[in-house]
Amino acid sequence: GNKGQDSVQMSEHVVPDSNAIAERLLLFYLHLKPSKMKVVPLLLKKFEGDYHGLNEELQRKYSMDLNTPLGQMMNCSEGNGEDEGGLRSSLPVGALLREHLAIEDGGSGGSARPLEPPRKVLSRGTSAPPMQESPEKVMDPWQDEMQHLLKFFYLQLNPSKVYDVPRVLKAYSHDAAGLNASLRKAYGIDLSASRQDIVKEKLEREHKAEEVESIARVASTKAKEAKLHAQRLAREETKRNADAVAAQAAEVHRATASEKLNKTQEPNGAAGVSNKDTDAEAVPAAASSSNDSSKDAATETDSKLQGEDVARRIAEIKGRIHRFYIAWNILDRGILDVGALAAAHVHSLDVLNARLRDKYHGTDLTWTPERIGQLVESLEGARIPLPHASPMRTVPMRTASPSPRQDEAHERAQEAVEELVTALATFYNAWQIAKDEDDVKTLARDYVHKQHLLAAKLQAEFYGTDMSWPRTPLAARIEHVRRDEEGRQASLLLRKKSHELAKALQLATTKMKAFYAAWGFPRNAQEFASLASQYVAAPADFDAALRSKYHGTDSSWQVDDIAAMAETIRQREDADKLQGLLHKLVPFYTFWEAKLSSDEVLQVARDSLNDQPSLFRSLRLSYFGTDCNWSMQDLMSQKQRIEARSEEAAKQAEAAKRDAQQLEETVDKFREFYSAWEVVRGDVDLRSFAVAYLRDPAAFNLKLRTRYHATDLTTHISEIVCLKIEIETKEAQQAATCK
Repeated sequence: GNKGQDSVQMSEHVVPDSNAIAERLLLFYLHLKPSKMKVVPLLLKKFEGDYHGLNEELQRKYSMDLNTPLGQMMNCSEGNGEDEGGLRSSLPVGALLREHLAIEDGGSGGSARPLEPPRKVLSRGTSAPPMQESPEKVMDPWQDEMQHLLKFFYLQLNPSKVYDVPRVLKAYSHDAAGLNASLRKAYGIDLSASRQDIVKEKLEREHKAEEVESIARVASTKAKEAKLHAQRLAREETKRNADAVAAQAAEVHRATASEKLNKTQEPNGAAGVSNKDTDAEAVPAAASSSNDSSKDAATETDSKLQGEDVARRIAEIKGRIHRFYIAWNILDRGILDVGALAAAHVHSLDVLNARLRDKYHGTDLTWTPERIGQLVESLEGARIPLPHASPMRTVPMRTASPSPRQDEAHERAQEAVEELVTALATFYNAWQIAKDEDDVKTLARDYVHKQHLLAAKLQAEFYGTDMSWPRTPLAARIEHVRRDEEGRQASLLLRKKSHELAKALQLATTKMKAFYAAWGFPRNAQEFASLASQYVAAPADFDAALRSKYHGTDSSWQVDDIAAMAETIRQREDADKLQGLLHKLVPFYTFWEAKLSSDEVLQVARDSLNDQPSLFRSLRLSYFGTDCNWSMQDLMSQKQRIEARSEEAAKQAEAAKRDAQQLEETVDKFREFYSAWEVVRGDVDLRSFAVAYLRDPAAFNLKLRTRYHATDLTTHISEIVCLKIEIETKEAQQAATCK
């Protein structure tokens, strides 16, 4: 039959999930140090997310870790010096290991009941001595049974409560109904359920927990989205209110500016001067009356100074004024006499700066275009109206043809637009982006005087680059971005594959747990992880291997069908084992002439079916070191040896009996001898003399004759009495003669 063994090679780089680590750590202390199980929650909290650190700590303390095989842990568990029975009854770890946690070692997987010794077994016509009961302490049968069931129950549904089993059993002592009612109230299932049902309940709880966690994540995401939406609505409302206030302020500002402009332009209308901005008022009356008068004023000023120095100074101021207006997005300054404005303030630049600060929010020619651009952006963001040129007022002109300065400004603007179009086309081509030519020209016209804004916009979109980058650095940057994007895509693909693999491993682990639970073969978390990896790598091959080992069943079978087949196979295997054991026991008991009926022999076989080693030990104790595995020839030889030893022992007993009788007779002789001579001797001395006499009678008699007037044990008592009287008479006569 199938023994349920799988050769599993675990990979150390596989990190189990938190539940598997908790279950494995609990088993670790159950095997090695049950008294330290209370530290499990502390260790899990201390080493959360550090699986390898936890293993290193366990290796340092116990020379083992969570990857150590369970069999090796059992061999090193507390109290492993006891025999099998003592370990079962006194150590919860050993019982739990054999009942629920250990990997199957080829047995039927069921719990073994204690074997009762054979009753009234006769040997050689006499009653065999009764078997001695084990001196170890026997646990309360109810607690012993419930302890195993409750530990398995908690291990599946609430591992943190395993070390509370003794306390729970004490609280519900011999009250199985109350205990089951409490468990049903807390877990919806009790100890009357089968192990398959308990494991199924565990899987359902894990599935429900995953669903609850998924629902909680969705709810959290929706709550965050609702919060962001509310914040966005609040910002939009605030922005609308600010826009309304800014619009009111702009309307007031426009009304005030229009009124000022009307007042200032009335005197200048007769002079025929077309001013677009109040800055033109900064030019003296002689310079603002007409272009000719401006040239005359500039010529007079140049004549007072060094001609070339003044020209350079005017050109510098003119460029600064031109950049100032471009930064403020005032693009129609080309038709104004910027040169006249620069010439008029060549010696009074402070006056011009003061007037510019009054109109342009505190800025003047000392500000850089970048700083002015940042101020313009902040003002636009706050919806504050920007300074603008005053509207053109139609006045009688002396000529309808455009001035040369207007043509020059227009040409410069066109050149700037063309340069920007070329730069943008080169930039987009480098990034391999197809742009319509009209769109590029429109973009260039819109940003020709706001190129810093266009550059910022491009930098935000194209990884920090803009149209001002040289060709070689731009190409290097594009290549770097391309490599980064390829790496990012590869990382995303790898993350997607990892997620799919993790999902497949989770499904495979669920399948493996259900399959092995249906067969009744427990596995630990690491073994399930390895089996799931093998299944994901080659599902067809793995199912084929399962079918070859598990009677044609694989992961596609329903759990109920597997459980039914497993039960049928176990019953058939148990029947085969029972028949084989009976074929051994019947001849054995017949040979030793044991007075056991057929029903009694059958009961012994059933009781010992799952614990045959205990049966063999009891048989050897009762039947002269033999058991039912011995052949008839070996049993006959053993019986002959026993009979030969018995005959030899009988002869030795007969000889010892004769020696003891002879010793007693000799002791009696010595007692009579010394009594005849009226000498007092104790029993110990008499027995010692008897032993010495029997060892060498002649030598001992010689000593007696020397001391007792030539008498010894061979002398008759009457002769000794007569001799003693004669000696006493002579001594009396000698005494009388002496007197």
